[in-house]
Amino acid sequence: MFLLRPVTGKTHQLRVALKSIGAPILGDSRYAGAEAERGFLHAWYLGFELEGKSYRYSFLPEEARWRQEDWPAEWAEPEALPWPEIKKQHVKSSKELP
Repeated sequence: MFLLRPVTGKTHQLRVALKSIGAPILGDSRYAGAEAERGFLHAWYLGFELEGKSYRYSFLPEEARWRQEDWPAEWAEPEALPWPEIKKQHVKSSKELP
């Protein structure tokens, strides 16, 4: 099991990254994952800020609930993990282009 944090929001970012390290997602046949009754990429925690208010949501699929006791304790609060620092790149708007 991997704990992943999307960075760019690009389509298929996590799927491509896992395939590239030889760990394709179960059920993701497009990126070399073994066949399964469904895809096993699951967002169990979502946190964001909107208009100055924090929102945090957490939900595990039934298949994962029995395994949660085996997870590292730090995973209970993923935002508190020591994630690598990401350099933000400035993307030019159409007004800034020549």
